[in-house]
Amino acid sequence: LTDEEKKACKVIKVSQIYIANDDDTHLSEGQSLEKLMKSIYKSVNAGEDFDTWAGAYSSKGAQRVIVLNKDGYCFDTDASLEADFSKTAWSLGEGEISEPFKTEYGWHILKCVSTDDPDLEKEAMEAAFDRKKELFFDEIYQKKLSEIIVSEEEGWETVKLLK
Repeated sequence: LTDEEKKACKVIKVSQIYIANDDDTHLSEGQSLEKLMKSIYKSVNAGEDFDTWAGAYSSKGAQRVIVLNKDGYCFDTDASLEADFSKTAWSLGEGEISEPFKTEYGWHILKCVSTDDPDLEKEAMEAAFDRKKELFFDEIYQKKLSEIIVSEEEGWETVKLLK
């Protein structure tokens, strides 16, 4: 990995309470998701257990713990997160909880679990190296694939390498 790629492996770990835009499971009549999230925030900010609230209120299938770099790349799911999500996550110190915020997917409350974890950074570097290897393999594979001719008249028995 280059120095720049290694720098991109500096990661933080956050937990989230996430309710999808279309998840009205916990809403009382006339209540909005924003109002519900503000109520949850008030409870967790007062010291109630964040993980308990995340388990009880997060939408089904929601990722509860996320490891991401400053660019918003999420190493444990091989995906990039919204800029607002990343910006909010990186603004938190260890143990701090964000106010509720909305993304195009739904409402989030984040808690920073770790800002300096050598094991997580090592895992992030391994994931980055694995991605780099996959890209390298794909590049070579595509090049070799373009050098192969398959004759349909004769079926798969006739495969020739051009070079």
